[in-house]
Amino acid sequence: MHSQRPFPQLISWLLLFSALILTGCVFSLSVDDDLDEYATRLSRVLDTPLTMPSPLPPHAYPARQTLINNIDSITIDLNDFYALRSCQLSTLVAERNTGLGKQQQEAARWAYETDVINALDNCAQQLSNKQSDLAEQMGIWRQQKLDQRHAMWANLIQLSEETRLAFSQSPHLLKAQNNPDARASITALSYLSTLPDAPLPDGKERFSLHELNNQLKIISSARLPAKIWRTQRLLTQGLSSLTAQLRAPLAGLSCPDGRASEQAEIVRNVFYLFFIEKIQPVASVLNQYHYQLQPIWHTLLSSPDIAPTFKQYIKANTEDDFRAYEHAIREHVALWQDTLRRCNLSPQKSG
Repeated sequence: MHSQRPFPQLISWLLLFSALILTGCVFSLSVDDDLDEYATRLSRVLDTPLTMPSPLPPHAYPARQTLINNIDSITIDLNDFYALRSCQLSTLVAERNTGLGKQQQEAARWAYETDVINALDNCAQQLSNKQSDLAEQMGIWRQQKLDQRHAMWANLIQLSEETRLAFSQSPHLLKAQNNPDARASITALSYLSTLPDAPLPDGKERFSLHELNNQLKIISSARLPAKIWRTQRLLTQGLSSLTAQLRAPLAGLSCPDGRASEQAEIVRNVFYLFFIEKIQPVASVLNQYHYQLQPIWHTLLSSPDIAPTFKQYIKANTEDDFRAYEHAIREHVALWQDTLRRCNLSPQKSG
C-alpha cells in the first residue's frame, strides 16, 4: 500500500490563511465591530456586563412634496415661435415639447434651462435690428429665467435621486482608510453647490449635461454625507453608553498609592488597542470630512430657495448630531484620562 497526503486542499488553504495573517492581509473589521469587541474585552477584564445599544435609525429624509419649488414656464405664442426659427431657441423649445422632454430629470432640466438662458441672449442679439419688440421680450424672458435659477438649483439638490441617496442612505460606515470616492465626492458636492453662481457657457456652447451627470454619479456612488452621519450616530450612541457603564468599574480599579495593578494595565491595553488604534482613527477621518464639507452645508443653509424641511434635516445631521458626537468623544476620553492619571499609566500599550 502507498499513502497519500491527507486533505491536500485543506492543507493548501491553511498555508494560504497563515500567510495572509503573517503579511497582515486580513479583512479589517468595521467600526461597529470594533466597538462591540471593545466592549466585550473590557467586560471580560473588568468582570462586569457591558452592553451595546441597538443602532438608532437615521433622521427621516424630508417628504418630496415639501421640497419642490414650482417654476413658472415661459409661454411663446405661435407667431413669435415662427419668428424664432432662425434662432437656437426654437430647437430647444421643440426638444422641451416632446414627450421625453416633458419628463426631464432634474439634471436634464437644469441643463435645458441654462441653455435657454444663453439661447434667449443670442436670439435677442440676432433680432435686435429686425424685430426690436420681440428682442426686448427676449431680454425680459431671459431675466425671468435668471431669477428662477436658484430655485431650479434647489430642485436639483433636493429632488435628484443621486443626492437623495447620498444624503440619506449608506450601507457602509467610514473607515480609518480606504473610503472609496470620498475626496471625489467632496469635489463633486462642491461643484454642485456652486452651480447657480458659475459662469454661463460662452456663446452658443451648450451646458455639459454629461459633466453634471458624472458628478451626480460620483455623489451617489460614494454616499459620503450619509456614511459620515451614520458613523457619527453609531459612535455617539456606542461611546456614550460605554462611558456611562464604565464609570463605576474603572473607579473601582485597584491602583494603591498610584501604582497600577495588573488588571489596570490590561484594561489600559484594551483601551489602546481598540479606542486609540481603531476607533479614534475613524473619528479623525470623520472630523476631517465634516470640516471639508462645511462650506457646502453653509451654502445650502444660507440659500432662501432651499426648503425649510431640508435645512432642518441638514442641521440635524451636521450641527445637532455632530455636537452630540463631539460631546460623546470628549466624555469618553476624559473618563480614561482620569483613570490613567490615577493609576500613573500612559495611554500607550505596555511592552
